[in-house]
Amino acid sequence: LTITFIVFCHYCLKSNSAGHRLNRFSHFVGKRAVSVLATLIYLSYSKLLRTVIQILMYATVRIDNGMSFRVWFYDGTIRYFEGKHLLLFIIAMVTGLFFLFPYTLALTLIPI
Repeated sequence: LTITFIVFCHYCLKSNSAGHRLNRFSHFVGKRAVSVLATLIYLSYSKLLRTVIQILMYATVRIDNGMSFRVWFYDGTIRYFEGKHLLLFIIAMVTGLFFLFPYTLALTLIPI
């Protein structure tokens, strides 16, 4: 959410129709937006990765009559990929695919 806000401020508020106050804010954020985004992702990378992995983990519960179902590993009362967990799963996948995976590739493949 913070990253989205910074990108929004950088691109949308830089226009001439934004007004004087918004223009001042745009100059404040201005040229440093990319470095701020990179620093935020770098500092929060491990926590973000750990959270995504925790959301994607599941356990299988087997009942005596032969039935089994998956539950979220950290809360056995929530079924995996159903109800409350479905929203968490979608957010984790979007975060992993659009932020963590490209950032990891950029760190490992692009020489500095």
